[in-house]
Amino acid sequence: MFLLIIMTSIAILLFAYAIYKNHMHTKFAAEITQNLHQSQANELALQEKLTSLQQQLSSAIQDPVTELLGWQLFEDRLRHCIKASERSQVPMGVLFVDIKQFKMINEALGYEAGDQVLRMLAKRLQSSVRQVDSVSRYNKDIFVILLSQLSKPEMAAIVAQRILQAMIQPVEINQQEMYLNISIGIATYPQDAQNADELLRRVDEALQMAKTNNKQMYQFYQENFNKINQREFILNTALAQSAVYEQFAIYYQPIKDENNQTIFCMDALLYWHHPELGVIKPAELYRCAAAQNKLNDISLWILRHACRHFLQWRSVGFTPVYLGVPLLLKQLGSSHFIYQISQVLQEIAFNPEHILFEMKEQSDHLSFDVLEKAFNMLEYLNVKLAIEEFGANDFSLRYLKNFHVHFLKLDASFASELETNVNVPTLIASLVYLAKNMSMQLIVPGLESTSQINTLKNLGCSLMQGEAVFPLLSAKEVMEKMAVQA
Repeated sequence: MFLLIIMTSIAILLFAYAIYKNHMHTKFAAEITQNLHQSQANELALQEKLTSLQQQLSSAIQDPVTELLGWQLFEDRLRHCIKASERSQVPMGVLFVDIKQFKMINEALGYEAGDQVLRMLAKRLQSSVRQVDSVSRYNKDIFVILLSQLSKPEMAAIVAQRILQAMIQPVEINQQEMYLNISIGIATYPQDAQNADELLRRVDEALQMAKTNNKQMYQFYQENFNKINQREFILNTALAQSAVYEQFAIYYQPIKDENNQTIFCMDALLYWHHPELGVIKPAELYRCAAAQNKLNDISLWILRHACRHFLQWRSVGFTPVYLGVPLLLKQLGSSHFIYQISQVLQEIAFNPEHILFEMKEQSDHLSFDVLEKAFNMLEYLNVKLAIEEFGANDFSLRYLKNFHVHFLKLDASFASELETNVNVPTLIASLVYLAKNMSMQLIVPGLESTSQINTLKNLGCSLMQGEAVFPLLSAKEVMEKMAVQA
């Protein structure tokens, strides 16, 4: 019996040892498998890190999209160029080149098309600079050019003009031709900055100024730019507040019919009486409003208040034919905005036939289809339309044959050169003939002397505007002076 117990115990111990040995083998195998997986994961992570470092190194040497000089290598060249300029006392410069409509290209045609545009622009930039200069991509659609060894800072403008010349030819993307509009900022060392970081800030500020100035494609850095920026910041901040409307005031510039000596139209002009910066004129106000996307709201505010003034005038016997209301052509891109115009007119019970919308074109053109729809909607409203600053842009030449307008309002430069440029009277006479044959009328603003008025009468003009015709009037002055005359 005792022997049986011993034998049973030995058997149990052997069985337990077998189980333990099997467990340890399984655990060891699991640990090996886990270590193997961890090793593979570490190897994969190491490979990804190595690939990332290779990409970073490659990007530092060469831009992956345009194959231009990589930014880090460009930055290194910039610092060396500044040191060389300091030793030789020969100035150097930096240009920023920005594609204005690049976001639209990406959204409309896709990012691959956008990359094609970047590559094409890169080639044109490289062909526009000297071999000693360097071109890189600073950020997305902004290119940077390093101009070394300038004989004088103004020489950078020659490069800018060469770049603009290279942009005249369209680029072809997906069998579509498009024209690239660019802005160029310029800063030079040591005139504008004392180190690389400061120079890059200065050229960026110059670029921002170039982008806000539609008539100037390139812009040198200006010392007072920070003051301009500060002014815009104050205006933009104030414009975002609802209380800003309390600071607005509408002034009126009469258009006189010199043939019958009557007031033909009262142009509404919005001025902003800012408590800190003083009187803000319409052009600056509209630019800030466009930046804040408040242009349509402000236009509706002008329309509503000016219409009420107009009805008040007529109630006391002052009866101009039209109320002139300014619009930027790009505002017509919103069908909802045109609908809101009709709502305001209905709300005030104002006859649309007395409204004369004076439309001014800006650099960002609307498509033909959008304009056609907008003009049809305005024609349905039965309002009158005028082209503002006729002769200063190409809107009339491109669309006048397709869209019916009622008035052509000349650019003020015609009046200022009427007596100094022998070609201007002949040109105005031709425009009078053009307007008459297209069932339109010509309006000449900016008149400052009686002799100008008499000259225009002899040329067949009758609708005139300016200080020599009638001064700018507040709404109160209109009631005091015009109502008495009526």
